[in-house]
Amino acid sequence: MQYFYKDLFNHNNPFYIHAYTQSSRREAYLSDNENFVIVGGDRNLSKLEKEIILNSSDHYYCYQHQDKLHRWASINHLLDAHNISHFSSDYMPETNTYVNDFIDKHELILKNELEIHSGKLKNFNDVTDDFEKTSCLHETVEGHQHLADYIWKEIEKKYDDIPKIITSKNKGLKILELDIPDACRAVNSKFSPIFPIVITEASKIDIGSAIGTKRASA
Repeated sequence: MQYFYKDLFNHNNPFYIHAYTQSSRREAYLSDNENFVIVGGDRNLSKLEKEIILNSSDHYYCYQHQDKLHRWASINHLLDAHNISHFSSDYMPETNTYVNDFIDKHELILKNELEIHSGKLKNFNDVTDDFEKTSCLHETVEGHQHLADYIWKEIEKKYDDIPKIITSKNKGLKILELDIPDACRAVNSKFSPIFPIVITEASKIDIGSAIGTKRASA
């Protein structure tokens, strides 16, 4: 969440794809190295990590997954509120029956909201289901390539006119210019273009007397 909030102030017209790992991959702050680390990772457990694991019950994983859905929905709402285009997906959906029953009982509306969101992609683990995994169950190069191809096809389906980068040289310097389609251009200097759609018709209508809402006189 911190990254998304900070990036709002950059006005860089981003396009996000946010995907979520299994909810039980929990991070804990360790004072000995002043870092956040994955609890129960492939290394010797610290005293703090042991306490977290020993004092966790099956019900604890229900709250972890609930927290994952809350974070996912919060990011969706933040980006939607600022008209920022984005896709989302669940990379490692919950398979534990006890946890899923808990979510269906307490968070069914939220769960359904995430599934029907216009930016929801097919779960990534389903996209690469037919591909061999590494020994730690991560994607191979082929799996990542297939996933990238799937995402690009979904982008092409949803967005007809995609801005492209044009390179040019000026006195030996390479310059990157964004070739923005007309439909994506800002209507005035106060509002940056929102990919992929900018509503231009609204700019032709007087909508009130508040500052910035009247058309400039000719």
